[in-house]
Amino acid sequence: MVVDGRFARWQLLRRLRLLEDRGKVTRGSVQHARAAVLGAARFLEWLDAHGVPLAAAGQTELDRYLVEYPGRGASLDAFLDWTSRTRLTTPLRFPVPDRPLPHVVLGDEQRWRHVERLVHDDSIRRHVRVAGLFILLFAQPLSRICRMTHHQVSSGSGLVTVTFDTEAVELPEPLDRLVLDQRDHAAGDRYATHRSSWLFPGRHAGRPLATENFRFQLVALGIGPSQARKAAMFQLAAEM
Repeated sequence: MVVDGRFARWQLLRRLRLLEDRGKVTRGSVQHARAAVLGAARFLEWLDAHGVPLAAAGQTELDRYLVEYPGRGASLDAFLDWTSRTRLTTPLRFPVPDRPLPHVVLGDEQRWRHVERLVHDDSIRRHVRVAGLFILLFAQPLSRICRMTHHQVSSGSGLVTVTFDTEAVELPEPLDRLVLDQRDHAAGDRYATHRSSWLFPGRHAGRPLATENFRFQLVALGIGPSQARKAAMFQLAAEM
């Protein structure tokens, strides 16, 4: 399919290459691109089977397709956004689904058990301990954690602070010492092969440690990053 091929090359592959140049390619972004190609191919096959050229496809055809295949809308979104911007189709709208309520499955007691283990278990790699604690205590996403730099950690007058966004947050003991060790000695880690400003330097020059590296090691410890972050967010909201 010519249109499908143009979409894959000009939109998806181009975006993946830009992400790769910035060291931001993740397994999720690759899977999203694959799903988008499959979603586009399925919709084009459906249009062809119904004798409808892509240029003639309108809201009626999209609605009919989604009635027949209600689970395919998410994978089709990127393709129809591209066809609309390139004027291959008229702008098409997706039905807005009801947003499910957040569901937290990690209890506060279990969350604090994870915190205690990461704080005190020296057999766990330091960068995994620090990243896990940033999630469990401060509800930070892995995508932000892995791209932190030395400049976000400050020490002085007996205090250690970290700036996740715009405000500096004071770190409690012994997390403060862990973070300082990570900042000052990350070059000695197995993954760091060069001097870098990244707080968690990766094995490739100029790039941080990949998000999936953190995720894999945390899951192996029984800590699901997404659920841990949701639990931390709920606790922080309750405190506020």
